[in-house]
Amino acid sequence: MTKSVNSSVLLAGLLFVTAAAALSTDRDQPIEVTADFVEIDDKIGVATHLEIHA
Repeated sequence: MTKSVNSSVLLAGLLFVTAAAALSTDRDQPIEVTADFVEIDDKIGVATHLEIHA
């Protein structure tokens, strides 16, 4: 049990550090997405992008 708690704390810490590494101006930058298929639901604000590898 202690091992899984330690792993969870480590994972949470790594996610926090990664999020903190972004620039404050990044949220204003446009994104570029390449996909073979996209489904957009404006009602709930979700877009699903799929890239199909044959």
